[in-house]
Amino acid sequence: GTGTSDSDEYGEAVEGSDIPLTLEATEDGTTITFKNAATGPVTYKINGGNAQTIEAAVSNVEGTTVEISLNAGDKVEFFGDNQCYEPSVDNSNVRCDKDCYVYGNLMSLVDSQKFAVAKKLKEPGTFISLFSQDMSGDSHIKNHPTKDILLPATTLTDYCYTALFFKCEGITRAPKLPATVMKEDCYFRMFLGTSITEAPELPATILAEQCYREMFATCHSLTKAPELPATTLATNCYYMMFDGCLNLTKAPDLLATILVQGCYESMFAACTKLNYIKCLATDISADNCLVEWTEFVASTGKFVKAADMESFPTGVNGIPEGWTVEDAN
Repeated sequence: GTGTSDSDEYGEAVEGSDIPLTLEATEDGTTITFKNAATGPVTYKINGGNAQTIEAAVSNVEGTTVEISLNAGDKVEFFGDNQCYEPSVDNSNVRCDKDCYVYGNLMSLVDSQKFAVAKKLKEPGTFISLFSQDMSGDSHIKNHPTKDILLPATTLTDYCYTALFFKCEGITRAPKLPATVMKEDCYFRMFLGTSITEAPELPATILAEQCYREMFATCHSLTKAPELPATTLATNCYYMMFDGCLNLTKAPDLLATILVQGCYESMFAACTKLNYIKCLATDISADNCLVEWTEFVASTGKFVKAADMESFPTGVNGIPEGWTVEDAN
């Protein structure tokens, strides 16, 4: 082990954690399509009525799909006791054909009874691509004006939230992400192509391979990056993390002194307004650690480096051309 212990399975309830995963229609004649690829059933209730069942996946390549018809203001709540919603080839997925609010606690899909206090994911790929849309994007999955989506797990698994809101253009508000220990690919492409304006706090100091890879790629509305407190990096941890964030002007302070393979590769590529980076790296010998990390950033800006670092290259694999350079205090 790494000297970290798994947190307990259950913890304190937080505000709103007693609300199960809920979709609420905003227009009459709305169809919600829920594909269940898990090995056990999912149940749902419309407006608090009788529980109805979405059977387990037909096979490991085909989930069971149910269409749920709602009118404006109708709500459907989902419950399950499945530890993984992509156990094999097919992944579970939720779609709407008209605008729907999504809110509540996703843990209602893994612990139907005690979801309000459940804190531990148990199998890899728990919620992989659950709300993921096609490459062209879709805006029907929307944040509720006041009720939040909750992802309260403090113990994650590999791939647990991979592509969770991929291309959900109606998502403007990211859920809180309290976990402090990352797992491989846990947030890979999680918010890619969404309309979030502010990133969630990322308190983790223990990273894992590709944990933040492409997490906010092409988030064109993102104006503020999260702080990145980790000082020890992991392979490809921030690969393409902010790629194509057209309105990001300031990079998070990059505190690590030793870079690792692929860690900052393409991290700020095509961030065309980015004009400030503070990077305290002194060992940049790892493979691909800075490849194209500042390709297509602003033509002028400020780069702050460690005072004793003299070997940064100039250009897309180092300090951008035309930027002024300062030493950190």
